[in-house]
Parts: sequence; structure tokens; C-alpha cells
Amino acid sequence: MVLHSLIILKHSIRNLDEKMDLLIEKSSKRNSENSNINDDDIIDYNNLNCLFPIEDVSTLNDIEEQLVSDKKYHKSLTNKLIGLGGKTVQIYIKRVMQLLFSDELLK
Repeated sequence: MVLHSLIILKHSIRNLDEKMDLLIEKSSKRNSENSNINDDDIIDYNNLNCLFPIEDVSTLNDIEEQLVSDKKYHKSLTNKLIGLGGKTVQIYIKRVMQLLFSDELLK
């Protein structure tokens, strides 16, 4: 009985080890891809607040175009919005709307 449990444990550990190796390999591959980015291509999106809240329709259209064309900008803005959080969906939606849009634009 103990021997059977040890065999099962051994195979479980081996399976986990293989999965960890795959994760490490994928992570290394992503890191090498990210390090191949040219310094000229790096754009700092840390200060996204300067664009928000959106005051007019033309700015809204510009941001929409940039979201479609620039995946890094899209990811940065998505992460910023996800980070707003909230205990309920209503609170989260209110925070997102307050961040993104001015009251004048939504009237």
C-alpha cells in the first residue's frame, strides 16, 4: 500500500516537473522576444492619465484608432482599467466611466 502511494507520488512529481520545464521554456522564449525590441520602438505609456477624461469626440476617435493600431497601448490601457477594480460591477463600471469620459462628452 505504501509502495503504491510512493509510485503515484513519484509520477505526480515527474508530471509537475515536466510542466514546470514547459513553463520555464515558454517564459524564456517570451523574455527573449521582448528583449529583441528596439529601443526606438519603446513607447512609455505609464502616463495614460494625461489623455483622460476624454473631453471631445475627436479625441475619442483618436484614442480608438490608437487602440486598434497599437497593441502595446491597448494592453497598457486594458491593464489600467482592470486595475480600477471595485466590489461590484456597478462600482467598477462607474470608476471606468469616470476615468474615461468627461460629463460634457456623455451629455
